[in-house]
Amino acid sequence: MSLNIYIDEPRQYYAANDIIRGRVIFDCPRDFQQIKDVRLTFSGCSKAKIQKIKGPAAPTGSYQSKCILFQRERILLPAEEYKVPPATYEWPFEFRFPPHVESQNAWPESGSFRVDENQPLPPSFHAECHNSLRRISARIEYRLKVQVFKPTKGLFERKSPVFEKLLHLPFVPMAARAHTRAIELEKKQKLDRIFTVRSLSLLPENTDRSLSVQERLKAWLSPGQLPYFSFGVEFRYPLYLVQGKPIQLLLDVKPLIDNSNAPRIPEVVLQSVSITLVGRTAAQASPVLMGSMSGEVDEETMLLSKTSLRMAVSGQMDFSERFGQIPLPATDVTFNTFNVTRSYRLKISLVFECAGKLLKFDAPDLEVGVLSNAGMTAEKESLACGSADEGSSHSRGYVAYRPDGQPPPYSPSSGVSERSSEGKSRV
Repeated sequence: MSLNIYIDEPRQYYAANDIIRGRVIFDCPRDFQQIKDVRLTFSGCSKAKIQKIKGPAAPTGSYQSKCILFQRERILLPAEEYKVPPATYEWPFEFRFPPHVESQNAWPESGSFRVDENQPLPPSFHAECHNSLRRISARIEYRLKVQVFKPTKGLFERKSPVFEKLLHLPFVPMAARAHTRAIELEKKQKLDRIFTVRSLSLLPENTDRSLSVQERLKAWLSPGQLPYFSFGVEFRYPLYLVQGKPIQLLLDVKPLIDNSNAPRIPEVVLQSVSITLVGRTAAQASPVLMGSMSGEVDEETMLLSKTSLRMAVSGQMDFSERFGQIPLPATDVTFNTFNVTRSYRLKISLVFECAGKLLKFDAPDLEVGVLSNAGMTAEKESLACGSADEGSSHSRGYVAYRPDGQPPPYSPSSGVSERSSEGKSRV
């Protein structure tokens, strides 16, 4: 016997309002006695699990949450206690991806707590990460599930199916795709800094020589009498990054003559560059009795690291032209929802030298969004049939951007207790 789900004209990724058409095929080569029904469920859910790490000798605390985003069910074979003769049975189906979270009037008591309707539907996501305080496992999944149930006798009804197949559907909302934000992708965020150097090394006679101890002492005692020179640093970076595309970073260094009295314009040298991408997975979960917990785990990826450059800089410089293309590594897309969040920021550190002085340009928390480069063309082989392995066809990390940095609190309609609360952890 075999049970499978087949998609007609499958797509590599789905978006809101996309229609999924297909067939459920039940191949029954012999009499199957009796069945209660055959059910097909199209659903989306957001899951989070947080473990509090107490130490090597102590147990960990585990907190979980599961939010049902939507759920639609079709009974393919409704007859009770129906004897299935040998044959191949085929049932067509059609579903549409909703654009928002859908809430029913009432959820079953055994089901997960409900969420507010009209919450934008988040994309598929799967991540596991940890630090010294928290271990986080988070998943947003959309799937088709077909189940075959047998009738049960006695006082207790058997809820587990005799046959079951799952098919995961990777979902990327249009708002998370780069081509829908073409104009915004051209925008750059700008950071400005002004540096002022006071030193006897700015005098022509002290060029290319080290100051004596007496000169250094004199400069320290009378800083107001020293010549000074100011220059401005402007750093531009994109507000959105695109999966698989290079990151464009621009540096502009300009002397500020009106804010200088040095007899000459000194050389400004770039000594080192460090650019890091920080991805943060944040989640919150509540067990039934013990309260709630939220946690954050950061993962750092070095994009560019150069030291001992001794590179004279003046005017605008494109990092890609000087250091080669800076590709965005394979990573999840930015999104924010009720119990799981994925966000990103850039950490920039530049060190300049001017007239023997080292000057640091640090920007440790530049928020950026990561967008999907998901193709719009269907790949028919990718979703051709169902899979018995729940994780076999789950695609990692395609998510939608929202500007909020942290997941909002649980809805008051949640059926989960929140009598106590554990604090957030940060790295």
